[in-house]
Amino acid sequence: MLADELFCPSAPGPRRLTPWRRLQLAVTRSIESWPPAVFEEPFYRPPLPGAPLFVMDPVAIHEVLVHQAETFVHGALWRRITRPIWGRGLAVSEGAEWARQRRLAAPAFRPAEMKQFGPVASRAAERLLKRWRLQGPEVVQDVYEGALLWAFDAFVDSFFSPGKAEGLERNELLAHLRGLLKQAGTMRLSYFLAPDAHHDGRPSPAAANLTAFRQGVRRLICASLENGGSNLTRSLTTDPDLLEDNVSGYLAAGHDTSAVSLAWAVFLASSDLSIAAALRAEAKSVIGEGPLQPEHVEQLVSTRQVICEALRLYPPAYMMTRVCTGDARLGPHVLKSGDRVVIPTYALHRHRRWWTEPDAFKPSRFAPSASPPDRHLYMPFGAGPRICIGAAFAITELTAALATLFRSARFELAGEPPWPITDLSLRPLGGLPMKITIDGEVP
Repeated sequence: MLADELFCPSAPGPRRLTPWRRLQLAVTRSIESWPPAVFEEPFYRPPLPGAPLFVMDPVAIHEVLVHQAETFVHGALWRRITRPIWGRGLAVSEGAEWARQRRLAAPAFRPAEMKQFGPVASRAAERLLKRWRLQGPEVVQDVYEGALLWAFDAFVDSFFSPGKAEGLERNELLAHLRGLLKQAGTMRLSYFLAPDAHHDGRPSPAAANLTAFRQGVRRLICASLENGGSNLTRSLTTDPDLLEDNVSGYLAAGHDTSAVSLAWAVFLASSDLSIAAALRAEAKSVIGEGPLQPEHVEQLVSTRQVICEALRLYPPAYMMTRVCTGDARLGPHVLKSGDRVVIPTYALHRHRRWWTEPDAFKPSRFAPSASPPDRHLYMPFGAGPRICIGAAFAITELTAALATLFRSARFELAGEPPWPITDLSLRPLGGLPMKITIDGEVP
C-alpha cells in the first residue's frame, strides 16, 4: 500500500436488495439488511407494520439516550435475552434499582484508576504470544480465537485475585461461557417480528451451561474475597447474590466485546504497513524491553488512536434498541408507547452525512490535535446515563494488549479478507487467520 493511500476494509455498506433478501438477512446478518437510507439519512422507517424507527440524527439520539432516557428503555426483549446471564444485575435493572447499582459500581470503574489494569492486560497478551511462540517463530493462527483467550485471561486476572482460576478450572469456566454465549446469540424470528410486549414475562430457553458457569464464578469470587479480593470485586456490592450476577454479566459481555475489538484492531493495523511500523516503534520506545507499567498506558498515543478507529469501523455493539414508554417526538416522527427505536451504531459510524471517508481506516481522526467527534455520532460504548460503565477499562486493556502484541510480533493476513457478521457482537466470519512472526523470546 502506498503511503498516501488509505486502507478501506471490505465490509457491509449501502446497497439495494429485494425485500425478500432483506428479510432473510435481517435474521442472520442484520447490518447487511440495512438499506442505503440508514447510511445516508437522519431517519428511516421500514414500510412494514410495527417496524422500528432507525435514528441516525445526533440531536434525536441525544433525546433517546439522554434527555428522554426514562421514556426510551431497553424493554422486555432485552430483559428476556440478557437476564439468564445478568440475573438482577446492572444491565437488566431499570429506574431506582439501576441508579442504586450504578452508584455502587461507579467507584470501581473510575477512569483515573484504570491504568492499573494495563499491566494485567499486557501480561495476558504476553501469555498469548508465548502460546503462539511454542509452535514456532512463524505460525498461522486465528487471531480472533487468540483474542478470546486473551480477553478471558485479562478479565479473570482483573476481577479476581491474581493466580486464581488456573489450569483446568479456567478452561472449564471458559468452555461453559462460550456455550452460554452461543445460545444467547441465537436469533429467533419473533425477536424481529413480534412487538416488545410479546416478550414481557416470557422465560428465555434454559441454558445448558448456565448452572456450571455460575458455580464457577461463585467459586472464584469466594476464593478471591478470602484472599482480600481485587479492588473491582470489593467495590461492586456487599450483596453476594448481586455480586455474582454482575460479575457473571461483566465477564460474559466484557470477554466477548474486548476480544472482537482486539482482533479487528490487529487486522486493521497490520493492513497498513506504515501504521504497523508506527505501533511497533511506539511500543518499543514507551515500554522498552521490560514489562508494561501503569504509566505507559497514557503514553501509547498512536496505539490508542488505532483502538478508537477500530471501534468506529467495527463497533462490537453494532446497534442499540430502545422501546418508547409514552408519547414522544423524534424529529418529524411521532412515537407512541410500545414503538421501537433502533440506533444502528455500525451505520452511524460510517454515515455518509457525518463522516469524511467513512469506510477508510484513518486513526488520525482520533489524534490529540483533531476535533473529537460528536459524542452522539461516535458511540462504541453507547451514550447518556447508561453508557457502558467499563468503557475506560476496555480502552486501557485494549491499548495495553495491542502495544504488547505489536512490540514482539508482526501480523499478515492469511486468506481472504475478513467479513463482519452480527452475533452478540460484530465478529469476523470464519475467524481471522493470520501469519504471525514473533521476534525471539517473548518477555
